[in-house]
Amino acid sequence: MNSLLTELHSTFGFTFEEIKQGIACRVDGVDADVLDIDKWIYSAERMPSWAKRAAASWIIELWMKDRDACEPTELLKVDN
Repeated sequence: MNSLLTELHSTFGFTFEEIKQGIACRVDGVDADVLDIDKWIYSAERMPSWAKRAAASWIIELWMKDRDACEPTELLKVDN
């Protein structure tokens, strides 16, 4: 199973720098410079729980945005 960061990178096309900024803005008190995206992107076990929660929150935000913008006939496609 891919880490959530891998999904943000490969599926959604975010760069490592965009992922650093995205995680940092979803966690109070964390500076993007302390994030170690390069290590976490390929090894979810090393990723701290606060970063996992931030990535999950971001993916849910993206899913909800796509779901709100689609036609009812496209909901299943977005949910998959």
